[in-house]
Amino acid sequence: MMPTCICCESSSLNTTYANLLVCSRCGHMCANTSLSDAEMEALYSDQYFRGKEYGDYIADKIVLQRNFSNRIKQMQQRLPDLSALSLLEVGCAYGFFLEAAKPYFRQVRGVDLAEGVVEYGRTQLGVEAIAGNFLELDETSFRSDVVCMWDTIEHLRSPDAFTSKAARLIPEGGFLFLTTGDVSSINARWRREKWRLIHPPTHLHYFGKASITALLERQGFDICEISHVGFYRSLGNTFSNLLRRAPSSSRYQWLFKLRFCFYLNLYDIMYVVARKRRVMIV
Repeated sequence: MMPTCICCESSSLNTTYANLLVCSRCGHMCANTSLSDAEMEALYSDQYFRGKEYGDYIADKIVLQRNFSNRIKQMQQRLPDLSALSLLEVGCAYGFFLEAAKPYFRQVRGVDLAEGVVEYGRTQLGVEAIAGNFLELDETSFRSDVVCMWDTIEHLRSPDAFTSKAARLIPEGGFLFLTTGDVSSINARWRREKWRLIHPPTHLHYFGKASITALLERQGFDICEISHVGFYRSLGNTFSNLLRRAPSSSRYQWLFKLRFCFYLNLYDIMYVVARKRRVMIV
């Protein structure tokens, strides 16, 4: 059976660089998504955050929360009265964003597949988070005014199922916020298979402005904003990414202790704001 694009439902898919499939209509790209549930869970063990993908996620907390503070400020520009709203973060990891958002929202909750990192958020930060599959959450108990996915959607085997689930949890007029790489950006098109975000199996889907718009509009959202954002980055994590080595060894750990960070925007990370469409009654 011919596979179809998860964004625009076109069946015109072709193989491109890095053995990825690309949709000729909307430009969405994806890797092999046939991983089992067990394989997906194995990818996101504690080691993913402590050497495999991140140099040391916990050591980077101050820098990460600086980025999360920027996301909250952006949300305030769209939604001035956050204190009246409930928020659900999909892919909450250790709960650093939940901790930063807690003083602003009426309620903040998170969900993540990795049980060990969620336990850290609950016990060390006192945030409300559960370990489990977002797709299996009760749609009555977890209805939320705002759903956010920060650098999460590209990791998912079926991101269309996750955004569809979000659409069911969000009331009419509610918001979905997300960040993800922009495969249609100048940097991504120039770097191709050498683009820093091309690394399956942890990154399986590669969205551009056209493809993320097609997906969300098809699922009942109106796009309010798509812009490019930068991030504060620590010297330790930047060093580890450049060398493709885990700096958690004693040889590199001192870089994290410097607590030096810098802001970088390569205009290849999308910040997307989508509003759940109101149903017009005629």
